[in-house]
Amino acid sequence: MKKVIIISDAHLEAESPIHPSYKLAKKFIQNQKPDILILLGDMLDFSYISTYNKDKLLLLEGKRFQKDYDLLNKELDFFQKYSKKQVYLSGNHEQRIERVLEKQPHLLNMIELQNHLDLDKRNIEYITTKQQVEKPYCIGSLYFIHGIWFNKYAAEKTLSRFAVNIIIGHTHRQQKYSTTLLGESKEISCWNQGCLTNKLPDYNNASEHQNGFGIAYIEKDMFSYYPIHINNANQFFFNNKLWKV
Repeated sequence: MKKVIIISDAHLEAESPIHPSYKLAKKFIQNQKPDILILLGDMLDFSYISTYNKDKLLLLEGKRFQKDYDLLNKELDFFQKYSKKQVYLSGNHEQRIERVLEKQPHLLNMIELQNHLDLDKRNIEYITTKQQVEKPYCIGSLYFIHGIWFNKYAAEKTLSRFAVNIIIGHTHRQQKYSTTLLGESKEISCWNQGCLTNKLPDYNNASEHQNGFGIAYIEKDMFSYYPIHINNANQFFFNNKLWKV
C-alpha cells in the first residue's frame, strides 16, 4: 500500500510571507513521511508575469525569477527529505513561463522551471499540462490533474471529461462530484482540493477560496482518499489528533 499526500496551489513568492496553511501541510508531510508526494501545480505564483499585474509596477518591484526558484529549491529539499518520491504536475501558473517564452523566445534556456529546479537531477517526475490533458497522471486507479475549469461546476465537468476517479486543484475550493457509469455499476468521483495560500488574493478580495490538501492510501485498484480542510484558525483534525501550526 502506498501513502500519497497531495498538495496544490501554494502560490509561493520569495517576497511574500508563506501562508500558515502551507506551513501546516509541511508539518503534516514531515510527520507522515509519504511514499509519494504529489505537487498538483501552482507551487509558484509568478505574479510579475501575470496579465493581471502587467501595469502594477510598484506591486512587482523587487520580484525576480531567481529568488522564487531559490525558494522552491529549498522547499524541494524539504520534500525530498520527508517523502520517498515526488511528482510535480504543471499548473496554469507554471504555464505563465511558457507564455513568456512564446512572446520572448530570446529567453529560451534561461527561465525554464525544469532547469532552475534541476528536476531531472533530483529525479522528480514533471508532468506538463499537455501530458495531463492527454492522460492524467495515475497511481493505481486514482488519477491526478491540476485542473482545467474554474467555476462551481469544475468537479462535474472534469469527471464528465475523464470518467475516472480523479483529484484536481486549481479552483482553490473543496468540492466533490460523483456519478455511476451506466451499464458498468462503476462509481467514480472527482475531488477538488483547497489551496495553501491567502484565501483573499489581491485580484479577488471577495473570493470563496478554502485552504486544504489531501491524503490517499492506494493499493493496486483500491484506494481511499481523505480531503483535509484547514479551518480559519489554521487547524484540522486527522487520525484523532489536532494539527496546528
